Amino acid sequence: MSETEVAKAPATPKAKGRKSTGAKKEKKPANHPKYTEMVKKAVGALKERGGSSRQAIHKYIMANFDVGKDSKVVNTHLKLALKRAVETGLLKHAKGTGASGSFRLADKAGASGEKKTKEGSRS
Repeated sequence: MSETEVAKAPATPKAKGRKSTGAKKEKKPANHPKYTEMVKKAVGALKERGGSSRQAIHKYIMANFDVGKDSKVVNTHLKLALKRAVETGLLKHAKGTGASGSFRLADKAGASGEKKTKEGSRS
């Protein structure tokens, strides 16, 4: 018995179709405010002494805003919004780091980036 190998023909590269450069669909506006605004309202409404947890903020947003039913998507956007709010000074951490722990609204002086100095005569 002789063994013969069948040579395979080289694969021909497939031509990729061009994407149409026609009119793009316009993005419809969301039925809810921005996540940073929702977080700000949630933390203000919850008024917890030790700060509001991410889970509590998530429940408040799901109950009071029309963000859809997919909890995972909302949670992802919420985590990003919490991190961004801490970086910009809108919120401050009561406990934890990143998107975990508890959050409080930042003081108005801290949010604007100005520190009040006590003006008095030192003699």
